[in-house]
Amino acid sequence: MSPSGNGSAPNDEALMARVQQGDADAFGELYDRYAAPAFRVAQVICRDAGRAEDALKDAFKAIWTERAQFDPTNGSFKAWLMGIVKNQVIAPSRPGTQSEVIALAFFGGLSHSEIAALLDLPSGTVKGRMRLGLEELRKQAGVPT
Repeated sequence: MSPSGNGSAPNDEALMARVQQGDADAFGELYDRYAAPAFRVAQVICRDAGRAEDALKDAFKAIWTERAQFDPTNGSFKAWLMGIVKNQVIAPSRPGTQSEVIALAFFGGLSHSEIAALLDLPSGTVKGRMRLGLEELRKQAGVPT
């Protein structure tokens, strides 16, 4: 139940404020909300389910231990989480940048501007990588352009 008592689920930032105070139940709610999309992002980037699982565990461990670092004025919790997941995945391997932006957009649900901010890239670069990556996927799938 939300703090307002109206029965709606609390938003991410409200949950994260509780997490910052050490509330493990709020952390569990965020995990339940985002574990599946975060895993999909990790798996698409690294293409290895085992590494993706490890990255997911490490990302949520980092969120708990670094919870004081979250600042909602710098962006959404979802963008912060996906950035942590991305960093956990690419730290050892450095996967391709086109698959990275596609994963963050389609599986992470981030907008072009959120991806640009997360990767510290101009929005046009993100859009270009997205276009090139999708063209490559179409070619590999044998879909006419």
